[in-house]
Amino acid sequence: MNKSLPSVYKGKETVNIREENKLNTRDLIIRKKIDDIFKSPSFVYKERVIITTTKGDKLENIIARSTNSILTLNNEVIPINEILDIRLVK
Repeated sequence: MNKSLPSVYKGKETVNIREENKLNTRDLIIRKKIDDIFKSPSFVYKERVIITTTKGDKLENIIARSTNSILTLNNEVIPINEILDIRLVK
């Protein structure tokens, strides 16, 4: 009796959940750092930061943010999903 089970009883295919969790965790950490910068009492109009992206490091003055990106003083839009790290410059 080598019958296969009906599709209703088959288990779902597994997805690499650990890899997805790493991406979600990194994204949450970056968003938390960005929130901390913009909620800082010293932030009035712009803040000087070093942004590490998939394309390299950039020294930028950030002035605004949206849900998915950061706006710099040079009118450059940097997507948050490309940011690997962000640090304040003092």
